[in-house]
Amino acid sequence: MVDVGLKPGMKQLAQITPANTTTISAIKKERRSNLIVAYVVVCNTTGSDAEFSVFVDNNGTTYNDTTALFANNVVNAKSTTVLDFSHAGLPLNVDVAAGNLAVKSNTNSAITFSIYGIETR
Repeated sequence: MVDVGLKPGMKQLAQITPANTTTISAIKKERRSNLIVAYVVVCNTTGSDAEFSVFVDNNGTTYNDTTALFANNVVNAKSTTVLDFSHAGLPLNVDVAAGNLAVKSNTNSAITFSIYGIETR
């Protein structure tokens, strides 16, 4: 069990299990909200290793090498990896209408991404 150490005001911002190997947006920031991502919990629910990628595009929906935070990282079978941004936070650009965090798995329905952080309006 992983303790992500949620602090007061922190909440689950999103949770998604990609059904296929296409990159999908897990969080689309609303114009008047401020989002600071503290943790991305990556859980492989299958019996085989799987790869995952995480992308942030603060002004659009380009998900490739130019916006990758983690690319093709392996999470072992029946294991969890915690991506910890809590020391400084990962802001989804607060000054523009767009701010997207996207995820991808190389195996259909293998990985659940749970994203925790702070939202203010």
